[in-house]
Order: sequence, then C-alpha cells, then structure tokens
Amino acid sequence: MHNLTCKIWYLTDYDLILHRTILRTKTQKLRSMKSGKMLLGLISGAAAGAALGLLFAPKKGADTRKAISDSSNEAIQGTKGKFNEFSDSLSHKVDALKNKTKASLSKAEQKANEAKAEIHDMKAS
Repeated sequence: MHNLTCKIWYLTDYDLILHRTILRTKTQKLRSMKSGKMLLGLISGAAAGAALGLLFAPKKGADTRKAISDSSNEAIQGTKGKFNEFSDSLSHKVDALKNKTKASLSKAEQKANEAKAEIHDMKAS
C-alpha cells in the first residue's frame, strides 16, 4: 500500500511540474504577442500620422507631391551613384587580381622552364 501512495505522490508532483511549465509557456507566448501587437500599433500610428501630416500640410497638394517626388528622385540618384562607385571599385580590384595572377603564373612558368633546362643539362652531361 505504501508503494502505491508513493507512486501517486510522484504522479501528482509530475503533473504539477507539467502544469506549471505549460502555464509558464502560455504566459510567455501572451507576453510576446502583446509586445508584437504594441510594435504593430506603434508602426501603424506612425504611418497614419505621417499620412495625415501630408494631407493637412499647409502647402498645396501639388507642391507636396513635387517635394516627395524630388526627394525620392534624389535618393534614387544617390543610390545609383553609390552602386556605380562600388561596381567600378570592384572592377578595378578584379583587374588588379587578374594582373597579379598573370604575373605569378608567368614567374611560375619561367621557373618551370629553368628547371627543365637544368634537368636537360644534367642529362646531357
């Protein structure tokens, strides 16, 4: 009989631990969901505020649209310029690496030819 009560006691301890673990996991999920919803709310609020700011700006709509268009064109041109600079830089580095490799290869060929000539001279003598 004592054995049976011990087994029941262990079972209930295990059940309590399992129950606590499940509750802890659910609580953590709820907290992460709350923070995700809060972040989504902040982003949506910022977007709505920006849109309303543009709509109720003291400038005419055409002026606002032109300013937005100009700034986006400047950003695009800046990005294109940076990309072209990066592309040119990369191209120069590739060319330098090719030249260095060709120089190393020609040195290796020269040394191989010298070694062949020495071997040929050794065989001849």
